[in-house]
Amino acid sequence: MTTSSGIEDGDLVDGWLLITDGTGEAHYYRIATNTWTTGDTVMALTLHEPIIVATEATTEITVVKNLYNSVIVAPTTLTGICVGIPNLAVTANYYYWAQRRGPCAMIRDTTDTLVVGEKAGYPTAIAVAGAVGLPAATDPVFGTVIQVGADGESAFIELALE
Repeated sequence: MTTSSGIEDGDLVDGWLLITDGTGEAHYYRIATNTWTTGDTVMALTLHEPIIVATEATTEITVVKNLYNSVIVAPTTLTGICVGIPNLAVTANYYYWAQRRGPCAMIRDTTDTLVVGEKAGYPTAIAVAGAVGLPAATDPVFGTVIQVGADGESAFIELALE
């Protein structure tokens, strides 16, 4: 079932239920399954482990999708956090491995000048989707520059996405 919330049955599998306020605050639980039972107002959640602290009617909870579900590869506008770097071109709706740590070759954005030993990440003025560049203070940092590379060619980055 699709609802106006944008969450469908099964979308929260391996995501998280967070107790954000009230009794049980700061506890979190991994979600096994989710199913809408009444339109988009009542959802059944099955958790992987039992709830440790009983909640009350006024307890506030938040649900968070699994970070690795429905990943968007190489956007020109950020829509979420960076979960990894694919080491090949990725076709939509296909599985792939994403690298999170260690040396990684990435295409250098043509608008930025990287410096060995400095931080590299999501470019401030992106010219090439999926390329690495100089991150603004609020943009994701992928890691540290090992080798610069020419415009539009591979740079070598020591990834640190964890």
